[in-house]
Parts: sequence; structure tokens; C-alpha cells
Amino acid sequence: MATEYDDSNRTPTPHSTRSSLESLHIAALSQRSSGSIAMVYIVTDIIYPTASDFSLSRGVFKIDSVHSSSRNANARAKKIIYDGGQVDGGQYKVDTDKIIEEVERGLFTGIGIGGKGDGGKGSCYARKCQVEGKIVDEDSEDESEESEDKGAGEERHGEGRDGDTDGDVQMG
Repeated sequence: MATEYDDSNRTPTPHSTRSSLESLHIAALSQRSSGSIAMVYIVTDIIYPTASDFSLSRGVFKIDSVHSSSRNANARAKKIIYDGGQVDGGQYKVDTDKIIEEVERGLFTGIGIGGKGDGGKGSCYARKCQVEGKIVDEDSEDESEESEDKGAGEERHGEGRDGDTDGDVQMG
């Protein structure tokens, strides 16, 4: 006879997406010592010229930079959202009192509104800067041998735009 709460015929629920992603992140960190898998942190920037563009999630997307540490990527994203980082020579500022910050799994997301959003050239009603972590395979066969030979014997002594030297790459 079945009880009021009988779960013997229930199908097990798969792991949540978050726990799977966390498992991948942990696996990547444990594999990092072998040199085959690494994490990169991508700073993305989305500019919404008008309020209607923001409501419709219709913005201008740009990858700003790629970093080898989350700390430097988070610092770059904060600098963009608070200082109105330049895109194609134009300043896209939002009201610094109207910026919402969120840090999830150690990665920064900032959304700001209150900019000059008249739809004209260089207008910015809202802006979103976000850091995304991606797992990359350093030993991937997709890499061309030509690019490896090109950089052989050269050392990189230059610093990035923000003075960080951990292998960060500024885009654009």
C-alpha cells in the first residue's frame, strides 16, 4: 500500500547548471597544473543608446579585453562602467549613482543607467560591463604552428592599458 508521500517511482533530477559549471571550474583549476587547461576572463561591454533599446535588450556589444586573472578582469570592468571607458573614440558615461553591481562566483557585472540617451552619435542611455570566465585548452590542435614559431624567442615586456602584466590582451 502506497503512503501519502511515495517517491520510489520518481526519476532522479539532474544536477543544476550552476553545480555543473562549478564542477567544470574546479576541474579546470585542478588541471591547470598539467598545463593543458586554463581559465581566461573576458570583459564584455554593451552600450544601449536609448531607453527603448535598453527595454528591448538591443545594445552594441563589444569584447573589451581578455585577462588571465579574474582580479584584473573585474578591475577593468569596473573602470569601464565607472569611468565611461572610450569606445571608438567616444565617451559613453552613465550616472555613477545609478550603477548596480553584482559579483557572482567572483565575476563582476555592472549595469548603469542615466546617460545621455537621445539616440544621437555617441549617446548612451545604459551600459552593461560583465566579466565571463571561459575554459580554454592550451594544447588545442586548432592553434597554428606558424603563430607559435612567430613568437618563439621573443619576450613580452610591455604592459597593458591598465599597467597589468599578467598576459592580458586589450581588444580594439
